[in-house]
Amino acid sequence: MGIGKYDLHQSYRFLSNLDQCKEELQAYLFQKTKNIVDLDTSVLMYDLTNFYFETEDEDIDFLDEDNILQYGFRKYAKSKENRPNPIVHMGLFIDNNGIPISFTVEKGNTNEQETVLPIETRIIKDYNESNFIYCSDAGLNSYAIRFFNMIKKRHYVVTHSLKKTEEKERKLIFKDLNWKFKDNDESVSLIKFKEICDKVIDGKDLTIEEEEIIKRDIIYKEFPTTHKVDMSKLFKGINGKIDIDETIYVTFSAKFYLYQKNL
Repeated sequence: MGIGKYDLHQSYRFLSNLDQCKEELQAYLFQKTKNIVDLDTSVLMYDLTNFYFETEDEDIDFLDEDNILQYGFRKYAKSKENRPNPIVHMGLFIDNNGIPISFTVEKGNTNEQETVLPIETRIIKDYNESNFIYCSDAGLNSYAIRFFNMIKKRHYVVTHSLKKTEEKERKLIFKDLNWKFKDNDESVSLIKFKEICDKVIDGKDLTIEEEEIIKRDIIYKEFPTTHKVDMSKLFKGINGKIDIDETIYVTFSAKFYLYQKNL
């Protein structure tokens, strides 16, 4: 085999070697990327997806009499595409400019939330990046993840299901007070804003003023809240309850409301 020439099977064999040093390689590439690209690590966004395989058999676990020596990788779990096939997970962190900086690949039956802290810890240790805002969707915002991102000058912004919001907070959310336009913080009534949207749905004509209002699209409100969290359920060896202070931001989009109604 001459220099620069190789067969396909050799590429596949190389992947096993690459897997053994993928974390060191990611750290190396991150440092080199910083030299040629303006990375903005003030905000790091994380999401996770999964990939299915065209097989009906999941990978078996190798074990001796007492211990699991190696877990199978392709495992049956809930697929993003609702396929009845074994899957693997892939999680990816990107910076504030959308540039990938770190990833992880996990066995298919891994809990999504369990993938976050190991890769975050690696970014903090190997990349020397510890002061950032963690952003994710509702499935990746457990109290353990939030608590981890409250220390060492870190912060977080995570989405949260309205259905899972506590009753006391839902009352504040739907109360027609302290709503503002997103573009200039001008006060607005949620009820009146929604009534204008409903006029569009009903096919009624809008006044010039109402047309200008609905074009502004997004209104929002914010308020502080406190949750008492049992630390023993989050971390081993830590007992007691603590208060986690958070700020809830609620948005209402005219475009999205109309879109949902049309569905």
